[in-house]
Parts: sequence; C-alpha cells; structure tokens
Amino acid sequence: MNKIISLLIYGFVFFLMLSCNKCKEGDPTIQISNNGKGKASIEIKDASGQSHTIPYLSKDAITKKENYPKGNINFSYQIGNTDTMEIIFLNYCTDYNISINSDHELIIFSKKRK
Repeated sequence: MNKIISLLIYGFVFFLMLSCNKCKEGDPTIQISNNGKGKASIEIKDASGQSHTIPYLSKDAITKKENYPKGNINFSYQIGNTDTMEIIFLNYCTDYNISINSDHELIIFSKKRK
C-alpha cells in the first residue's frame, strides 16, 4: 500500500514538473519611459534591420510594450540638442524597461520571463 501511495506522489510531482510552462525563444519586449528634460525622438533599428520610430515621446511619458527580435538593436534618441546612439543586446524571453533619465542617459532594466 505504501508503495502505491509513493508511486502516486512521485507520479504527481513528475507530472507537475513536466507541465510547467517555460518561455522558449519568446521575443524580447521593450517599454520606454522618458524622464528627460523634454520631448524625445527615438529610432530603434532592430536585429532584422527594420526601423521603428517614436517621433515625439513627451517628458514623463511611457510607451506600451513592443516585441522585437532577439539580437542587437541600435537605439538612437534626441532630446533638444543631445543626440545619442547606443547598441543594446536583446535576449529571448526578456522584458526590457529602457528609461531616459534627466541627464539624458539610458538606464536599462531587464527581467527574464519564466
């Protein structure tokens, strides 16, 4: 009787381990917030070569999350006379929050999806 109960418990645990959904090669996402001193014009050139433009992101505004392909992106932005470009690597199953701070620098936070 104890063997049957043990087998059922082990079977149940094994089933739970197999049924967990894990992110496998899900596209990364980006959400951008502008905490700079003025409107930001942003252009993102993704790993597939496509350009995505956000012409005027107002001060204190936040974009919605967008999917991008895995790989390097060229992230260019302009606020007033400040024109900056950075290369950022995006990985599968990761959400990126990119913030432009008051010194017009990029602050990047990432969180791996499970």
